[in-house]
Amino acid sequence: MPVQALIALVAIIGVGLLPMPYGYYTLLKLAACGYFIWAAILQSERNLQGQMVVSAVAVIVYNPIIPVTLGSKGPWIVINLITIVYSIVAFLSLRETTNK
Repeated sequence: MPVQALIALVAIIGVGLLPMPYGYYTLLKLAACGYFIWAAILQSERNLQGQMVVSAVAVIVYNPIIPVTLGSKGPWIVINLITIVYSIVAFLSLRETTNK
């Protein structure tokens, strides 16, 4: 997975921490969902089953077709911050298994 994909995802989610129009959050969900589908496939190929499950949960949380509603922005800020950290950890893990 190219580092540019990680940077783009972190940037999109980071901007999403700010007050943005609803359409931006749909774009964020689309980008995150696609990224985590890709990550889950790569993690499955590399037998990183635990991370694959977490990525699959992220796909469900960020899916733009059947949106998860949490009532307010507060919970989403926490989820987005956790997602940023997880994305970096998962990326480094995938990178490590690629270099072996």
